Amino acid sequence: MFTTVAIDIFRSIFGKSFSELPFIILGNFFASIIYILIAFGFVFLIIRLRIIKNKRSSLKEDQKDILEDFINNYLFEEDYKRVTRVVNFKREHLKTNLKKRLTIKEIVSFHENLKGETAEDLEVLFLKLNLESIVINDLEKGKWYEKARALYVLSELQISLPEENIYPYLNHKKRDLRQEAQLYFVRLAKENPIAFLEKLQQPLTKWEQIYIEDALKKEYKGEIPNFAAWRFHHLDSVVQFSIKMIARFNQYENIDKIVPFISHHSEIVRIETIRTLYALEHYDVLLHIIPRFTKETFNVKKEIICAIKELGNLSHLHQLKSQIKKSELNLKLDYYLAEKHFLPGQIESIYLKYEQEKGNLQEA
Repeated sequence: MFTTVAIDIFRSIFGKSFSELPFIILGNFFASIIYILIAFGFVFLIIRLRIIKNKRSSLKEDQKDILEDFINNYLFEEDYKRVTRVVNFKREHLKTNLKKRLTIKEIVSFHENLKGETAEDLEVLFLKLNLESIVINDLEKGKWYEKARALYVLSELQISLPEENIYPYLNHKKRDLRQEAQLYFVRLAKENPIAFLEKLQQPLTKWEQIYIEDALKKEYKGEIPNFAAWRFHHLDSVVQFSIKMIARFNQYENIDKIVPFISHHSEIVRIETIRTLYALEHYDVLLHIIPRFTKETFNVKKEIICAIKELGNLSHLHQLKSQIKKSELNLKLDYYLAEKHFLPGQIESIYLKYEQEKGNLQEA
């Protein structure tokens, strides 16, 4: 329709000679003009976006240079008039939302590489610049990844909020947001850094456990909690984590409390219990796990062999030989590797025995 109208207008302008051209030629002519205009429009848009991007990048670099100079002077210059300079910086360099966010990013970057009194000075500066309001707004109204970033900034800069504001994120569907909420509680805790576990409804993933342990060792400054307190948690992954931490933090006083978990309903808990007990060199664990070998799962059986290798002797290992099924070839391999540990001088004969059993199984 648009092409038809355009043709009629063009005919009225250029007269009869133009109107005598076939309609299809006129249609193709105007379609070509439209496509050319669209192409020029796209080129113009790309150039404009590139100009905006370059301008934004230049602004970021300028703001970064200003920030680095300001922060270095604020932290390390003895005669630096902090109150006056902070007021001037807010007035001159925090006029736009972009500049405020760049400042947040730069302060966090500095803080990640500082410790002690200098880091505390930077935390005070952040509050003096009133930048926490942007972070809190992101936490309350932002998308999930903005909330996760906000939690990281708050925990990095030691800014506390009411715990009730953070609890909902512990069970969020997005794993990264859950993880940042967990770390927030560990980093800001003065005591009992894993009290938040009581609020969990979602299983602790392997990576979440690793990050919590790392934060406990490197960032939490208070007294290490008694991890046995969480051994009856309703989530098996939390029970597993609590038992693992008993070994990581050498809480020998909890050995008797976790021995019953050798028969826990969850495989991951039984494995972690055995692993923790032999890590703490509790030799009596062999008295509990060897009799359970036949009724255990494949993965638990592998852990029992590891426990014997760590704490037992060849006699303990030989008690298992008749209990390993011929079809459990991978378990046989673990058995013979453990035997090699006890008989290093008979590696070749042990290897031949394994190969013979493997060949017999394949023939059958």
